[in-house]
Amino acid sequence: MADSTSKSAPKINEETAERQLNELINVDSHDEYENRLSRISSALANWMKSVFNMDTTTKEEFDPVWLS
Repeated sequence: MADSTSKSAPKINEETAERQLNELINVDSHDEYENRLSRISSALANWMKSVFNMDTTTKEEFDPVWLS
């Protein structure tokens, strides 16, 4: 039986991340900047949640507030 340490961390799609960062750089307004930054932050929080929840020895659930 495999333990939790044998799992590999989820991969970040580099093409998507690069595209989102380029979109963030090339915004026309402050509102658009905030919307795109929110999308990137949400994707990062989901990735962090996946990584954190790989550890089955901890019974504590990931809280995205920890990232702020």
